[in-house]
Amino acid sequence: MYRCLGTVSEHQPTDNNIVAYIISALMNPEIMLRPAPQSDPPEIAWQLTDKRNIFIKLVIRELRFGEECVYVKSFHRSIHGN
Repeated sequence: MYRCLGTVSEHQPTDNNIVAYIISALMNPEIMLRPAPQSDPPEIAWQLTDKRNIFIKLVIRELRFGEECVYVKSFHRSIHGN
C-alpha cells in the first residue's frame, strides 16, 4: 500500500494519507464504486479504480448495531487499466 501511494501522490505514504486518498476517491462523482462478493469469509467488498489506475477494495463490517468499520482489503496499481 505504501509504495503504491508514494508513486501517485506528493504526500508521504502514511496510514493517514492512504485514508485521505481513499476518501477523496470516494468523494469523486466520476469514480464508480462497485460491489464485489467475496467468498472467504462470505461478505460484500466494494471496489473502485481511480483515474491514476489505483485499485482499491474496501470491506464494511458492522461491529455492533449502528457502528461500522471500514477495512482496506486491497490498494495497488491495477493490472487491468481503466
